[in-house]
Amino acid sequence: KLPNIFVRNANNNDIDGSGSFGLIGGEQYINVPTSLKNQPDSVIKRFFIHALCNAAGMFNEQMRKDRDDFITINWDNIKDNCKSLFDKQSKNYTMNGAFDFYSITLASSYSFSKYPSDKSKKTLTRKGGASIALQYHLSPLDIYFLNLHYLPLIARTDNYIEIDSRVYYNG
Repeated sequence: KLPNIFVRNANNNDIDGSGSFGLIGGEQYINVPTSLKNQPDSVIKRFFIHALCNAAGMFNEQMRKDRDDFITINWDNIKDNCKSLFDKQSKNYTMNGAFDFYSITLASSYSFSKYPSDKSKKTLTRKGGASIALQYHLSPLDIYFLNLHYLPLIARTDNYIEIDSRVYYNG
């Protein structure tokens, strides 16, 4: 079944927004932060694509159980109310392919920082210390996940039902 997604305004304490991770049963929520209304269209679009991917069952990439082989998390720099977004997942979790530095679900080196104006206090980095950029588009592995788990019906004019082979077309 497709997830039932409910979009609502976040409470004032949730300045970053939040949501549910799908494929775990029940209604999925996307809590939209009030600060989003003052952002450029690209930031708003990114927020909703990321949130919809989470609702479709994609955990954040930094939550992979093998993430420590690829990234370093600087726990002291992460806001206390956001640390759960870095917890490793092992239940109801599907890993498809290798760690994806280009996933829209991967936090950047400055995401959820206690020190947003101090660029020396990164929340996570690649092994070796390189920064991780925020992504604004689905990666090939993101698309693979969505196509693997959600196959849409092809619109037809007769009584026959046909399932498409892909959800997302790049182009």
